[in-house]
Amino acid sequence: MPTLESGEVDLSKTDQKYLFCVFISTECAGCSQDEPFWKALRKEISEKQVAFYVIAVDADQGKVENFAQAYEFKDMPVLFDPQRQAIEAFRISFVPQYVLLEKEGRVLGRWNGIQRFDVKQSPAIGKLKGLGERLSAPTE
Repeated sequence: MPTLESGEVDLSKTDQKYLFCVFISTECAGCSQDEPFWKALRKEISEKQVAFYVIAVDADQGKVENFAQAYEFKDMPVLFDPQRQAIEAFRISFVPQYVLLEKEGRVLGRWNGIQRFDVKQSPAIGKLKGLGERLSAPTE
């Protein structure tokens, strides 16, 4: 998938054991409202073996770049999915949507809609903590 930095990311070739993907749209009011939650969640899981990606479902790279700049995604990998590959693979039907998966592609958790709670109490963090020792084990 294309990145905003003119690169490509293959989600199956990450060095991390797990991936946490936030699917958004630049036209989704709830997505922009959830932006503080994504940032807090990324901080909370950044020390673990989890690759974190924001994936825009928009086909227009310019809109995605403007959105990322407006919400200061300086240190957050932002991908866009103009071919709708990830959208179809993960059956994304609306945004925002959060998907936690293993590197091999098996979905471990999915959360829909705006997250209206403290990040430390989120179901996503609970699921990550539930992975327990698998997160602290070295990657192969």
